[in-house]
Amino acid sequence: MNVKIRTGNWTKSLWTLLEAVSANTNSLAVAFSDGMVTFNELETAKQSAQKNLFHEYHHVYQAGHPFSHAIYQLHKLETLDVPKFRPQKVWNAVQFQKIDKTENEAPILAALLKMDVTKFATGELARRDLFTQAREDKEWVASRRMVRLWELMNETPELYIPSGVIFLPFPKLRNDNYPETKQYGWAPQTWLTRQAHPRSLRLPLRTIACTHTNGLLVRFPCLALYPASPIAERRFWVPVTQSMHKWYKVVAYPPQTDVEMWWQEHMSVREELVIILSEANPREKGAIGLLARPKGLLSGGQIQWVDSLCQVWVRLETNREIIKTMCQRFRQESKNALIGTRITEQEWCVDGVAKLPKS
Repeated sequence: MNVKIRTGNWTKSLWTLLEAVSANTNSLAVAFSDGMVTFNELETAKQSAQKNLFHEYHHVYQAGHPFSHAIYQLHKLETLDVPKFRPQKVWNAVQFQKIDKTENEAPILAALLKMDVTKFATGELARRDLFTQAREDKEWVASRRMVRLWELMNETPELYIPSGVIFLPFPKLRNDNYPETKQYGWAPQTWLTRQAHPRSLRLPLRTIACTHTNGLLVRFPCLALYPASPIAERRFWVPVTQSMHKWYKVVAYPPQTDVEMWWQEHMSVREELVIILSEANPREKGAIGLLARPKGLLSGGQIQWVDSLCQVWVRLETNREIIKTMCQRFRQESKNALIGTRITEQEWCVDGVAKLPKS
């Protein structure tokens, strides 16, 4: 017999998630007709059914799990002497949650990250909340608070900003109407993105980034692109060896709904581009990357300064027929060929959403 329990929208609220993570599992309980059962008791019963192959509920032991895996991972952090990868686990936990007032998202995230939430209610940030603009423009308030969240993450020991945030979905935090967000074109506008990315970001989120006046400093491998003509389509192949036996397939995910229009506006000029890779050697399954446009050098040429364009998915092409076709096309249309060079590691300063290229 299957039982389906319908719950209200409150279960999807970001506030509810905070309560579930913050509460002691002994204080959370479910009322049944024959009494109350705490979440701790549910967890104990689940483990008992899982370990005993002859238990009457062994085949459905997972039904006794009171929390999602993401929330369970956050609870597990509290038992560690040095909690690891808290930002990544909070990100995974909040993906499908909702918030009625966007200006409340940053303080709730700060609480989930175990940061001092009172810093949102003191100093210049709190004084500005008294302005008329703050009362009328909630998007402005939400943006400033999200900026403050990233500042606090950067300042908090054993937390910091994960490098993988550059691969997170659009839209980005920088808004030309709000000067406070000028340096945050690399940061997501919200964490509640309903997993709007091709794959889990656990691995690239494990390295630490540093803030910079011109963007975010990260260190990742890359694929440098040298197109002989503008790249016509958002799906393309690029050779990465002189013998042309190794090709990468790249699929771009522009941030706007009108993909074709965006591609024409941003890729209409032949220019050098780079794909910052989350993995050095994408295999057949692929890896997430960031298509970016170089715009200068920093620190005496040690750091590449780039504008982000859009997310891309890069994978090793293994279809021999496609590779054969690409090689033939490359030889026939060598004047319009696209060449790629892999760079094992490079330090980047990632800024915001790129402006349209100069024609």
